[in-house]
Amino acid sequence: MPTIAMTDMVGHSGIICSITMSAYGRYALTASFGYSARLWRFDEQRELRVLDGPVWAVAVTPDGRFALAAGVGERVRVWHLESGDPINVTNEDNASKRIAPWQNSDHPGARLFRKCANFHALTVNERQPAGPHFAGLVRRRAGGLAGYRYSKALQDADVAWSCRTITKLFRQGPDRHLSGTKMPVRKVGNETSLRQLIDFMEQVAPAK
Repeated sequence: MPTIAMTDMVGHSGIICSITMSAYGRYALTASFGYSARLWRFDEQRELRVLDGPVWAVAVTPDGRFALAAGVGERVRVWHLESGDPINVTNEDNASKRIAPWQNSDHPGARLFRKCANFHALTVNERQPAGPHFAGLVRRRAGGLAGYRYSKALQDADVAWSCRTITKLFRQGPDRHLSGTKMPVRKVGNETSLRQLIDFMEQVAPAK
């Protein structure tokens, strides 16, 4: 761990109620009681960004990729530390109320898409969660959907989405297959389930 010269970091206007740090002391995350959270580049002694409140407690995932904040209500909000983008972790009960093609399908992969639906829509006409939609995903270059702000790791990735690359992603998890992206870790360990999921995605959101 590098040696850090300690100085005051000023930014909150209220009482600081929670503070945490990422591994190796790169980031610090602080919360002001009932208001916002602030992300600091601790090794450079500077503020990076403000994360919307109300926030009462903060944490950083062990791998240093995501910030978590708890406040009013029954939800824990998640942000990608590098970009500051919110990661939608919608409750599945709310996701189930959306009008979406996977709700009325008898395909076995439709049920498996339920967790993906917290982050991604299958069509452009569906209400869009935090992640990019999957319409025309197969054959699309990773990081290639216009209008979505991707992480630098995905922008720089020389990957085109196909049955093979999507299968590899779900087998390994995004943190290994495309290291540095802001995709939460999702794996599908059962090979039959994985084939069903990808087959469903191909049918509903085919290549353009």
